[in-house]
Amino acid sequence: MKATTNCLISIVVMLSLTACGGSGGSGDHGSDQSARGVQSSNGLVRLDRAFFIGPETQAVALTGVFERPESITVASSGAAISLASFEQNRVFLRLPEVDRPVNAAVTLEFRYPGQNAEITVNVAIENASAADLEQQVTHTLTSRDAIMALSQDAALYNFFLQLAYLQDELSHQELVDQLAAFKPQTGPWAFDANFALDNLVQIQEQYRQGLISEHVLQQELAYAERMIANHGVYGRDMLRDIGNLIEPIAPGGFVSGVLEYVASAGLYSRILSSDRYVIASNGSIALRPEYASLAALVQFN
Repeated sequence: MKATTNCLISIVVMLSLTACGGSGGSGDHGSDQSARGVQSSNGLVRLDRAFFIGPETQAVALTGVFERPESITVASSGAAISLASFEQNRVFLRLPEVDRPVNAAVTLEFRYPGQNAEITVNVAIENASAADLEQQVTHTLTSRDAIMALSQDAALYNFFLQLAYLQDELSHQELVDQLAAFKPQTGPWAFDANFALDNLVQIQEQYRQGLISEHVLQQELAYAERMIANHGVYGRDMLRDIGNLIEPIAPGGFVSGVLEYVASAGLYSRILSSDRYVIASNGSIALRPEYASLAALVQFN
């Protein structure tokens, strides 16, 4: 039995390597202008930056070069930003609770004996309470190709057909025909899933611009999740159709589970979302022993 298992693992790795691929990219962002700082017209106050960012309900520090003023008044557009405290070379602003990302222009008036200094900066308020939601939306959209291609089910489908061919259970023509039959893009829910993801792209952009709330973003994500789950049924059914080829290796086949988001892995999976196939322990997930030999075919992150 051990030799058989080791042989199967070797075949899994060998066949799965032909389907592996990846891409990477890098980028940077930021504004040189915001990093150069800004100063009042009379030169009394200079801040290190013209742009500051911080999470909602927290204080953000504006640093620079200036003497401690007698007082500071704060006026902001777009959000109720208030003065928390100040000292020489530092001003702390209290950021309000928000339900979306907010960019606000903040004007500070520094009052000194006999003269004042006015300076305006931009402050971005992060909607910290929606961090997990924002991350899932991003993962959903970056995983779009894999979702629509049902890549996890496709890998299993491809593997079991090729294994059957190697074991002379299928002719070459039968292999070609059955591989060609896996067309999730023609599935009954493919259009709806694509539509939902198209819509989510637009909603995410509107949310980032502060035009809609996290509640609306959550609603649109929930709709996309339902369409994705419906689309995933196609892959499950295709694996059911070749159940006779799967059963000897994976008893019960791969006909359980819903194509849904697995937060610990940051992806959508019908396999990792089902207790039938995985065991969760200390925040990580692993295939159950009866499916462990197929681990190379399962995407975990």
